[in-house]
Formats: sequence, structure tokens, C-alpha cells
Amino acid sequence: MKVIMLSPFSSKGATTRRLYELARNMEPAARVILPKRDKYGCSEEDRTFLFTLENKSFLLLPLHIHRALGYLFREKPKVVYFAKPHLFTFLPALIYRMLRPGCSLFFDCDEWDPATLRDNREAFYKIWLTDFLAYFSIRLSDKVVYSNTWIKEEKIPERYWEKCFYLSNGVNTGEFKVREHKRGNEFSLMFVGLLHKIEHILPLVDAVGIASKQIPQLKCRIVGDGPKREELERVVASKGLRKLFIFTGSVPHEELPELLPTADVLLAPFSNLEGVRYQSNVKIFEYMAAGIPIVATDVGDVKRVLGNGKAGYVVPPGNSEAIADVTVHIRRNPKESARRAALARKLAAEMFDWKVLASKLEGFLS
Repeated sequence: MKVIMLSPFSSKGATTRRLYELARNMEPAARVILPKRDKYGCSEEDRTFLFTLENKSFLLLPLHIHRALGYLFREKPKVVYFAKPHLFTFLPALIYRMLRPGCSLFFDCDEWDPATLRDNREAFYKIWLTDFLAYFSIRLSDKVVYSNTWIKEEKIPERYWEKCFYLSNGVNTGEFKVREHKRGNEFSLMFVGLLHKIEHILPLVDAVGIASKQIPQLKCRIVGDGPKREELERVVASKGLRKLFIFTGSVPHEELPELLPTADVLLAPFSNLEGVRYQSNVKIFEYMAAGIPIVATDVGDVKRVLGNGKAGYVVPPGNSEAIADVTVHIRRNPKESARRAALARKLAAEMFDWKVLASKLEGFLS
């Protein structure tokens, strides 16, 4: 079955990475229509991609739609699979289906975008428009693919549940090789992520300070960059914890399979914000694939993804003491934490590998 996917972002955005991994693991491989460059960066050349614009701009939306429709009429897909309640995806998908009624329309809801926009304090009109597009994307699509169980339970009207299909985000487990971890004197924690919002990281700072009283060799590496990095460094310094933290800056995504296994504990302190609650964060799946003990906060689907908490250590969000206590527990119970890490790796390979997820999607498409 020929499938064409529509993404509103370049391949550097998480949404397009999801579509790309699904597309290239399907048989026959799907194609992804997208603008080449946007705020996330520039897409690499790949036969999977069909570029409509050199640089994304809403002023060029009519040209994007024209070229996207040109690709669609040339490829004649049986399924148009569009991501996000977004004008760059919703409009060309809907217009094509109106002109070719035999085509099926699939809406990929990888998070609840209106909530994310509210978290980011975006303009009211953007939130309203996205809410409007989300409602009509669910209503007018033949099928809805959602990545977080809370989206279906709380955001999709029950009358549409019959056409819904759960498909989380995932990871290429083949890129992550589990290595025997040779623990030295240093006990290393690691957080990986963008530093554009740091409310979720601040409890981690206090947790490191608390845990260091029982783990003298404790170090915490902050891997990532962003507009809030300097502020975070100032907070760390103001608490007298500078010697416990190492800020590495951003690291290319392709280096993560080598980097993550160098830590003793991987940290995922998600905030209990509305938008975060409905996300399926790729980071948690990459952590699982690395086979290293995970400490994560109980937000959204995180606990369920971690084998109901058995494949990691799940703590309440914003609780520095709980993060510190679990960190000390992992240090003192290496066999138990290794078993949990091994289970996380097993779940990643059996349930959340992109090949497994693509196969599930193919079955649903057919």
C-alpha cells in the first residue's frame, strides 16, 4: 500500500523524526513531504523526503500546498498520513482527499499541541487555531494515530475512539549497544535535553546537592544547550554546587548511543505541565535502549512505558528529596538497578523499536 506522509517541520524536529523512522521501516517505504529548512534546522538529503520549500514561511503556504498536491497527484497514494493539527499538513491532506475520495486520511497526533502552546505561553490566536485544527483533524480523518494514552482518554471525544490507534514514539535499538559498565570512584548522573525551559531541572539541582552528602564522588552532567543554560549555571553556582555539575553543551544526536552508557544513572525529570503530560518523549525510549538505570518523574505515560515502573525508578514530579533518595538507592543496590535497566532495554527492543512500531502501523493501515 502506497503511503505519503506530511510533516510541517524539517527533519530536525521530533515530529519528522517520528515519521521518518516509521516511513523507512515500512514496506514499501513511505515518502515524507516537508519544508527543507525551518527553526529546527536543515533536513539532510534523503530519498524518503520530498521538499516543497527551501525555507519554511507562512507567506509561502500557498506554494507549499501547491507543490505538496503536485507530489500527491504524482504518487497517487492510497493513504495520506499527516502529522500535527497544522495548516502545512491539514490543508493539503484534506484538499487531496476531497479531490480523490478513494484516499484514506490518517491523522498522527504525537502530542496535544494546544496544550504545548499554552505551556509555552504562545499567542491566543495560535492556541485557538490549533485547537480548531485538532478538532477537525480528528473529526474528518478516517483514522487517528495517537502516541500517548492520555490523549485518547482526555482529549479525543469518545464517539471517535473506534477509529483510534495507539502508537508511541520509539528508538532504533540497533544503534545502542549495551556495554558492561565499569564503575570507578565517580558516580555519574546524566540529563540530556534542550535548556529552553528549566523549571523541570531545578528540582534536580537540589537533588544532586542532597545526594552528594551520601555519595561523595557524585557528578551530574547536563548535556544540551539553549537560552536558559546561563540561568541554570547561575542557579547551580548560587547553591554552591558548581563542582558537582558539568555542562557539556549540545551533542550531535548520533553521538548519544556512545554517550548515554557512560553514565551510572540517566535522569528524565519531566514537569507536570499540561503539554508535557500528553507527550511521548523520545528521550525516555533512548534511555531505555542504553540499558542504564533510569530515574524519571511520574508524568503522563512515563510510568506505563517503564513497565509500570518496574523498568526504572519513577518519582513524583518536582520532588528533589525523592530523586536524591532513589539516586542513593541505585548506588547502594547495583544488582537491583541493573535488573531494572535490563528490563528497560528488553522492553525497548520488543515493544518500542521503530521496526516493531512500523510493523504495527502497517497492520493498522491495511
